[in-house]
Amino acid sequence: MSCSVHENVVVAGATIPLHQHAVEEVIVCLAGTAECSFNGGTPEKFQAGSVVIIPANTPHTIRNIGSTSLLQLSFLAGDPPQTQWLEEPGSVA
Repeated sequence: MSCSVHENVVVAGATIPLHQHAVEEVIVCLAGTAECSFNGGTPEKFQAGSVVIIPANTPHTIRNIGSTSLLQLSFLAGDPPQTQWLEEPGSVA
């Protein structure tokens, strides 16, 4: 079994578009404040020190709602992470 780790830096006000992974994702927020929406539901706020667990095949978005960059590590139970974009990924991909 393998995994992958990705450092994500999201500028203030930016959104990671709707996507999903074929594997579970665990996000550790190192700095900043953001919100994550699962399956189009109500956004859930998280901040530095938070851990967010996203089950496999769960559509989600992440939006930086703070005034500084969001810094997080994403751990995915697979390499590659098998990201499927459900909206145009823009510069994120």
